[in-house]
Amino acid sequence: MVRLREAAGLVFLSTGVIGFVLPVILGVPFQLAAIALLGPSHPRVRLWIKRIQQWCRLARKYGT
Repeated sequence: MVRLREAAGLVFLSTGVIGFVLPVILGVPFQLAAIALLGPSHPRVRLWIKRIQQWCRLARKYGT
C-alpha cells in the first residue's frame, strides 16, 4: 500500500510540474495531492510541511 501511495504521489508531482509549465493544466491541485500522498512516507516532505505550519503560526501571531 505504501508503494502504491508513493507511485501515485510521484505521478501527481510530475503532473503538477507539467502543469506549472503548460497553462492548460492546473499545477497547484496536483502539487497539493502529491504533498498529501508523499507526506507521511517521506521525512523531507514532512519536515517541509512542519516548516510551513510554523510560518503560518508566526504570520497569524504578528498579523502579516
